[in-house]
Amino acid sequence: MLIQCAGPAGQGPRSQRVCRRLPTTRSPNSHDTTAPLHRLPDRGHFSLIPDVCRIAKTAGSIILNSGGVVRGVTNWGVFQLPKPFRKHQVTHYTGHHFLLRFDASPRSQHALRRTMGLDPRLIRYSVVKLGDKLEDIVDVPGVAPWGSGEATHSSKVQPPTADDPLDKFPAMRPVPEADRQRNEGSLKDIMGLLNRDDK
Repeated sequence: MLIQCAGPAGQGPRSQRVCRRLPTTRSPNSHDTTAPLHRLPDRGHFSLIPDVCRIAKTAGSIILNSGGVVRGVTNWGVFQLPKPFRKHQVTHYTGHHFLLRFDASPRSQHALRRTMGLDPRLIRYSVVKLGDKLEDIVDVPGVAPWGSGEATHSSKVQPPTADDPLDKFPAMRPVPEADRQRNEGSLKDIMGLLNRDDK
């Protein structure tokens, strides 16, 4: 989620932060309905970023009040956006990003999207499905570390290891000698037929 946080009144221009929520994975909840796993982490110094805390708390309370489960919150901190983002007649260059991972029913997700869409501090948010079945998401941790490494990969995706042979172009492998000779023989036969037709 991208969240615009207003700075203290009377201290010049408003400071801007962005929070990104990357959620979802589906798993059965206590009501036997499918529930997505979401991430909206915001773990850190909430006293320094009260608006981020309020947004994460609001999202978490919507999920918990509807029978969902919050798996964890991860604070990715403040950093520059990939490109300037304009919303509510304000251009944002930096933002505070956080993830909240949760399991919730589709109805709860709809209520969460409706609430987050109406929040003027929120610049952008997204919901990401992490799996279809409980087996896919049972081992997904509540935190989502920033960066690369084994901990940041999905449970479904297996990254290549350094020991795996690098074979990007299997069609460009050398042709075995017997196949090459057969192909040359076929080409000579075709050229012979073409030359005979010309005479």
